[in-house]
Amino acid sequence: MNQKTTLLLVTALVLAAVGVWVAFPKKDQKEPDNKKPEPKKLLDPAPKDLVAVEIDVPGRTPVAFAKADAKWKLTQPFKAPAATATVDTAANAVRDLNYVASFKSSDPDKPSEELTGLAKAARVKLTDADGKVFIVKLGNDVPAARQTYAQKEGDDAIYVVTGDARRGLERDLKEFREPRLDEFTVADATKIDVSGEERYTLAKSGDAWTFESPFRGRADKNTVESLLRSASTLNAMAFVDDAPKKLALYGLEPPSARVVITVEKKVPKPSTQPAGSTQPAPVEFETQTRTIPLAFGALVNDQRFVKLDTPETPWVVQVPEAAAKNILQLLANLREKTVAKLDINRANRISVAGPHGNVELAKNNNVWEFASGAPTGSKSAEFAAVDDFLRSVRDLVATGFEPAGDSLQDYGFKPARLTVAITTDGALEPLRLSFGKPTPSGTGFYVKNENENSVAVVKSDAAEALVVNPMYFASRDMLRFDRNRVGKIELTRGDRSVTLQSKAGMWLLTAPVNAPADAAVVSNILSDLSTLRARRVVGSKNQLAAFNLTEPQIFAVLTVNPPAPPSTQSSQPASQPTAPPEILTVAASKKDGKAYAIVAGSDSICEVDPRVFDDLDAELLDKRVFPAGVSNATAVTIARDAGAAFTFEKKDDQWSLAGESSFPADATKVTAVVSALTELKAQKFVSYDAKDLAAFGLDKPALAITLKLADGESREFRVAAKGPTGDTTGQRFATLVGSGRVFLITKEELAKLDKDVKSFQKG
Repeated sequence: MNQKTTLLLVTALVLAAVGVWVAFPKKDQKEPDNKKPEPKKLLDPAPKDLVAVEIDVPGRTPVAFAKADAKWKLTQPFKAPAATATVDTAANAVRDLNYVASFKSSDPDKPSEELTGLAKAARVKLTDADGKVFIVKLGNDVPAARQTYAQKEGDDAIYVVTGDARRGLERDLKEFREPRLDEFTVADATKIDVSGEERYTLAKSGDAWTFESPFRGRADKNTVESLLRSASTLNAMAFVDDAPKKLALYGLEPPSARVVITVEKKVPKPSTQPAGSTQPAPVEFETQTRTIPLAFGALVNDQRFVKLDTPETPWVVQVPEAAAKNILQLLANLREKTVAKLDINRANRISVAGPHGNVELAKNNNVWEFASGAPTGSKSAEFAAVDDFLRSVRDLVATGFEPAGDSLQDYGFKPARLTVAITTDGALEPLRLSFGKPTPSGTGFYVKNENENSVAVVKSDAAEALVVNPMYFASRDMLRFDRNRVGKIELTRGDRSVTLQSKAGMWLLTAPVNAPADAAVVSNILSDLSTLRARRVVGSKNQLAAFNLTEPQIFAVLTVNPPAPPSTQSSQPASQPTAPPEILTVAASKKDGKAYAIVAGSDSICEVDPRVFDDLDAELLDKRVFPAGVSNATAVTIARDAGAAFTFEKKDDQWSLAGESSFPADATKVTAVVSALTELKAQKFVSYDAKDLAAFGLDKPALAITLKLADGESREFRVAAKGPTGDTTGQRFATLVGSGRVFLITKEELAKLDKDVKSFQKG
C-alpha cells in the first residue's frame, strides 16, 4: 500500500467518526427547549377586596367607582348607582391579568411606542381595602395574537398580557350604570302614597294592606305586592338626561303621577361589647326607614319618562309603559274584592235580621244552638246550614264599589233589607253587613260593610242566598228508618195510585194490578227515603204554595213494621203485644228545576236532591214488554200501515219469506228484529189495564208485529201512530195485545222494529 492510499483511508475513518458523533450526541447533551413560556401574574401580589376603581379610556367618558355594602356606586362623572356585576367584571379582569413576555427599556427587541400604543393607553386604577393603589395601562393588541401590550405604574417595562384586555373597559357610561331605579325587598315596604289622577294611601299592618285614604278599607294583598314587585324591579330602558335643566320637557314638572314607597328594614346595631370581652354580645336591631319617590312623566312611543324624585338623583330615564302601568294601579284594582274578611272557624255568634224574621245563633262546645228566633221544637242548629251561611258571607265578592257618604239612603240602607252580624274569637268588633236595595239594572245588590264604611255591589244570587228564613238553620234530617222493615209503599202520582207490598223478600204491585215490581226502582226509593236529608231547609209549612206543595205532585206513604220481638223460651211469660207499624208520609213536587219535599208532622219545607223526586216518579212495574224466555219464535209477521203484511218463517234455523222462497232473506236482520222486540222495555206505562185501545190509537196501529212461538201460541205487539199530547221527543203509544198495558216507546226503539220487506234482503 502506497503513502497516498494510506492517507485517503485515514481521512475516511475520521469523517466517519465525526458523522457518528454528530448523529449520536453524548448522553449529557440537552435537546432544544420548544415549550411556550408560563404566564405570570402582572400584579403580584394581586390586590384584594377592591374598594375603588377608575377607568379612563381614550374617546370615552372617564368613570370612577367606589364600593359600599358590596355594591359599586358611580362617583365620577356624577354620583349614581353602578352595575355591580359589570364593574366587578372589568376590575377583576385587570386585577387578574397574566403576561407571557416582558421587555425592559434597555432591551434592543423592545417594541416601538407606535406599535404598543401605550402613549394613548386605557388607564385603570385599582385601590384595595388597605389603601394600596395599582395602576395599569393597556395599549394596542399584539399583531396576529390574542394579546395586549401593558405597563404598570412605576415600571418602565412593557408587558405582553394574555387576552383582549381592553374589551371590558371600552364601554359607554350607560353600560356601567345600574338600570334599576331602586332596589328594595317587597316584604320591607310599609306604606304607598300615590298622587296624580288617582290619589290614595296604602299602609301595611301585620301581613295585610289597607287603604288609609280616601277611605278606610282592605286592599288586595296580591295586587299591592304585584305593584311593589314592579317598582322594586323597575329598570331604565334608556338614560335620557343626566342633568336636566327643564324637567317640564319630560312631563316631570309637575309629574303626571308620583308614587312614594316607604320601606323599613331591621339591621343589627353596632356592638357595644368592650374590646377583649369573651362573652357573646346579644344582637340588637334598629329599624332603618327610607322612602323611594318615583315621578312619572310624559308617554312617548310606549316609553314613559321617569325619575327617582330626589336632589341626589337628577337623571331622567325611560321605562316601558307596561312596567309603569303595573305601578300606577287604579284604586279600583287594588281594592279587596271580598266584601268581608271572615275566619269561619273562629265564628261564635251569628245574628240575622231580615224580611223572613230574626234569628240568633251561638256556638257552645263546637255545637251551634239557637239563642233566639228558633223554629218550633228546635234547639240545636244544623251545622251544615250554619257552615253554608258563613261560607256565603265569606265568599261575597264585589263586582264594583260605590262612594260611601251621607247619601247612604240612596242605596237602601235606611232601613236595610237585611243585616248580618258575626262575632269571631279574638275580634274586638263583630263583622256587620247591611244589605240594601237592588241596583238599577237588577243584577246586583248594594252591601255595606259597617266596619269599613264601604259600599259594594254583589251579584243578586249571592245576596239572595243570605236572605234566609230562621227555618234555614233547622235540622236537615228528614227521615231515618230501617228499610228492611218496610212492608208497604203507597204512591200517588197525580190521578194514579200504586200500591206495593213486600212478600217473601220480593216486592209486588197489588194495585191497580197484580204484578212483579221493578226491584231496582223500589230499592232506589227505599235507599233515598230511609236516610233522607235536605240540601237546605227553605221554609215552613205555611209556605206550601211557594214550593208547589199545596197539591203535591207525589205522595209517598210507607208502612214501617216494628222490630221483631226477641224470641222467648216456652217456659218464659208471653211477650208484650207487638207495637203498631209506623206510617211515614212524604209529599214532593218540582218547581223551576228544583225538588222540594215535606214530611208529615214536620214544619220544614226542604229542597232535596232531584234524584229523590225522579226515583219516586219512576216506573214501578217490571218494564219488560214480553215475559222472560220469549225468544223461540218460529214466525214473525210485520204489518205496516203503508203496505201489505209480510211473514218470515223459520225452518232449520233459516228464515225465509213466506210465499216467495227465492227472496234472499238475511237471517241476521230478521233475528235482529225479533231480538229487539223480545228485549224491549217500556219507557213508562200510561195504563196498567186499558179497556179501550182506541183511546190510544191502538185499535188501528201504525205497526203490528206478531210472533208465532214454538208452542203454537202467538203474541201481537202494536204501535200507534201517535204519542202523548204535547210530546216533542217522538214517543209512541204501544201495547202487547191481551196484556191490558199501554206504554211508551222511543223513536229510536221504533226505528229498530219498523222495517219494510226490502230491509231484510242480503247485502
